[in-house]
Formats: sequence, structure tokens, C-alpha cells
Amino acid sequence: CVETDQGSARYRAVILATGRYSNPFIPTIPGMDTFAGDLLHTHDFISAAPFADKRILVVGSGPSGADIAVALTEVSPGNILFSIRSDMVIARRNPYGLNDTIWKILLRPFAPSVRKWLSDRINFQSYPGVTNLGLPLAPNRDDRKGSSVPVRGIEFVRAVRDGSIIPVRGLAEVQGHCALLDDGSTHEVDAIILATGYRPALDYLAADFETDAQGWPLLEIEQHTPSTALRGHPGLFLVGRCYRGLGALYNIRQEAYLAAQEIGQYLKAPRKIRQLQEA
Repeated sequence: CVETDQGSARYRAVILATGRYSNPFIPTIPGMDTFAGDLLHTHDFISAAPFADKRILVVGSGPSGADIAVALTEVSPGNILFSIRSDMVIARRNPYGLNDTIWKILLRPFAPSVRKWLSDRINFQSYPGVTNLGLPLAPNRDDRKGSSVPVRGIEFVRAVRDGSIIPVRGLAEVQGHCALLDDGSTHEVDAIILATGYRPALDYLAADFETDAQGWPLLEIEQHTPSTALRGHPGLFLVGRCYRGLGALYNIRQEAYLAAQEIGQYLKAPRKIRQLQEA
């Protein structure tokens, strides 16, 4: 049964396509709820202007955090702390003139081991001197501790190099205006911006379902064949789960095609069963 603000109705199949970008992830950090300054998620960041001359801690080492930190250097250079809990990947925006997606397409015909070797040297190619910046760098997105998307472009590197952005350790606790980091250091800050990603936006789903580590419902898998059908919930299908590979929109299109095929098969099955029962 599907309930909306216009009433309720029953459908034989329902596609869950609400993604995750409407559900910001707010980590549980001691003292966060009593922070005396400005606290927001990147989801709510609109402009750097309100943060002029403020001491800011950006939490999260992915591209959103890096881009916002760079934008903040225009209004408060030297006051931007960039918190890195595990590690980060810094790569060129367009290696040899081609973007990340084009390289993935060009490298697809190669064997996995060869493809990874080439990708590490092309797709994750970084900048000269980046290893001297004191950043905890990982060679690529697979061989690392963290999980965020690579930071691409020279802007962040330049800002760290000239001191506009100051890399620091992960945030462990908040006390008033003081940010305590996991290396024991403390910093007075006026604002904390959480670049901590998103989680699946499925709060409306009134059903018990198993999830993976990211919070996505587990799907039916038969003989390693991809599926969009929720495990244990016939009639529910998920589109918009995968964001890696050739990009979110490409993946969503492929998932949509698969969901349409699976729904077609699902809707035909009851009729076949009835025909067998009536025979």
C-alpha cells in the first residue's frame, strides 16, 4: 500500500527512485549538538560570503569538502582547516586532456589487472610536489582507507601549498567553539561545515529490509545477475543506487532499463501461475 498526501492506493509494483542527495549524513560527534558557532552540512552551503573572516573547519576529504574549502579561501584565507580522518585521493581533472569518464571507457577492453595498472597511472595521475604537502594521500580510489570520490583539479593543491587551507586530523569532539581532533590538538573555530556525504533517502519506506554498509536495501541476486528487486519484498524495485563507474546518470539509465524488464517479468508471473492452477 502506498500512502501519499492525496490518499492511499495499491500497486503491484513500485519503483524506489529517491536516491540519497536529499538525506545528508550527519556523523555522531560528541559535543556537536552544543557547538556555539555555525554548523551546517554541504547540502545547505550556498555561498562563502556569510563566512567572511571566520575560522572554519571543513570536515570531509572528498570533492565537495575540497571545493567548498577553496571557495572559502576567497573570503577567509588562512583560516580554513581541512579535516582528514583517513586519507584522500588527489588527481588531475583531465589527464592528457580527457576526463575521468572517457578514460574509463577507453580502458574497458583491457583485462582487469592491466586496466587497473593503466588507470592508476592515467586516471589517478596527480600533480608534481603533491606528496610534499603533508596530506595523507592514497594512490587511487580502491587501495585506500576512505571511500570518498577523488578530489580533481589543481585549485585545492595550490590553496594548501600557499597556506590558505590548513590540513588537520579528523574531528573527535566539540566543546563550545573548540574543535578537538583525533591527534589531541585543539582549534578555536567559528563554523563547522560537514562534507560527510549522504545516505539513502528511504525513510518513507515502512518495511523491514536488510541493508548493506551504506544503508541501501539488499537486492535479489540470482547466479550473480544484477537485479533491482528488493530482497524479500516482491513488487519493490530500486533505481538510483549506483553512482560509480561511468557516472550516476549512465548508471541510473541502466538500472531503469533493468527495472522495467524485471517488472515486466514480475507482472507476468502471477498470470502464468493462475493458468497452471486452472488447467
